[in-house]
Amino acid sequence: MEKTFHVTKEKVYNDVSKEIMGAKTVYVFARGTSKAAGYYLNHLLLTLGIKCVFVKDYNLVTLVSDTLNKDEVVIIISLSGNTEKMLEVANRSKVNGAKIIAITAFGSNDISKISDYSLYFVSDNVETKYNDSISRIGMFLVIEILINTIKKSKIWYVENKRDESLFHKLSSLFYIETY
Repeated sequence: MEKTFHVTKEKVYNDVSKEIMGAKTVYVFARGTSKAAGYYLNHLLLTLGIKCVFVKDYNLVTLVSDTLNKDEVVIIISLSGNTEKMLEVANRSKVNGAKIIAITAFGSNDISKISDYSLYFVSDNVETKYNDSISRIGMFLVIEILINTIKKSKIWYVENKRDESLFHKLSSLFYIETY
């Protein structure tokens, strides 16, 4: 877990949180054992008031990714970053203009190459073809960091909006020109 903190870049998390908060809808995609992280992320985003859909049905993954547009964000969770079905989702979503966020193990992988943003964790092993019981604790750590970044961004936004609305109320009372 400590290694994951070394590959964590605060600016990327801030940029990703802005994309998520600005999206019309966030779609989460995951396969296999990584679905547990998908459920968890979906639940946390919903509790923050962010419209989020976890597409877990294998047959709907392609259909949904074909309907996305530039106002939507796709989060793809994949240990290896090379899961064929998730790679297909990334490609189809990208063609439609959706922003792609990858949560994958650190290293060069196909999904991260396609994605607009990559959130990495460290894993000693990413080959799941014959053993899908590899730990996903790094995924959950990335999700926790992301959710905490979104919470901080939402608090900042609310506090600044409150100040802005107060300024507009005062300016209407005293006729202060705003530009």
